[in-house]
Amino acid sequence: MILPYKAIESITQKQSHLSSTYGLILTIRGQEELFFEFRGQDSRDDCASMLHRMMEAVRNLEQSSLVSPAELAEMEAAKAEHELLNKVRRVSRDAETMDLPELMEASTSAKESLWCRTMANFISTQLTTLP
Repeated sequence: MILPYKAIESITQKQSHLSSTYGLILTIRGQEELFFEFRGQDSRDDCASMLHRMMEAVRNLEQSSLVSPAELAEMEAAKAEHELLNKVRRVSRDAETMDLPELMEASTSAKESLWCRTMANFISTQLTTLP
């Protein structure tokens, strides 16, 4: 059985119905509980602590991978700049096949877009660093 750690809602340690075993109950989101029985209390406790550590690690990983709106805006700006630079590279590679008026128009629009994007990033940076 493959069970994602995110699906585990809670872990409960209980004495099993049989007096010689120790129980561990996993509550699974959207499912019934899973019951595990161990011969030794130490084995059950080790399993429970390992599950708690792994669940905490998954939660920390999820929280650290969340992207803030400012980071998302930076990523979008970087993506747009990357696409613009690729466009300029394509234009320079295709310059041999283009007529002079087409080449002048393409390079002028690319330079203006790059300049506008750079100024927008500069202004955004300056506004966010103000006290």
